[in-house]
Amino acid sequence: MQLLPTDSDSRLLPVALLLISLIIIYMLGFHWFVVRQVELGEEIDSLESRYRAMKVVTLQREALAERLGKLKTAQMDLDLFLPEMNVNAASAGMTDRLKQVISAEADDRSTCNVVSSQPVRSRVEERFQRASVNIRMNCNIPDFVKVLYKLESSRPMMLVEDLNLYKITTRRVRGKAAEPTTTRLDIRFNLTGYLRTRGEEK
Repeated sequence: MQLLPTDSDSRLLPVALLLISLIIIYMLGFHWFVVRQVELGEEIDSLESRYRAMKVVTLQREALAERLGKLKTAQMDLDLFLPEMNVNAASAGMTDRLKQVISAEADDRSTCNVVSSQPVRSRVEERFQRASVNIRMNCNIPDFVKVLYKLESSRPMMLVEDLNLYKITTRRVRGKAAEPTTTRLDIRFNLTGYLRTRGEEK
């Protein structure tokens, strides 16, 4: 039975002890540093990737903003045109929109209403096809101001042209008592809008 180490074991023991010592020193003194360096390297790679992506977006930002502005402008321009595809439908559509505006804006709808509407054929050659309706309506002054503003500030664009106002004053007498005098307007104008189709396509 051999209790003492042999010559070969004696040479391996210091090497094993040295390796164990180095491992312990590495784990206690350097492992956290290596792990931290790996984490920092991964974070740097991630940030560099995000930076490159943001740089590409930044370089394209001006062009994208310009393109977006053009698209918005084009959409707004299209919204100015009447949605109907022919003059007759557009004329009827404008009359309906006028009645809707009166219904929404007039405080006293019993004294603000459309008396008649008649489509008018344009004889003027224009870039875009014009639709026009000759309107006659009765309305009190405050309500007509609101209706007029709403017409000319809404989309699609509708223009009030050749506006003529005639004052109508009425006073009713019942027995000996006279009712208050009321003033309203007999209003005549052309309500005009434009279709998307070209004028020469009539």
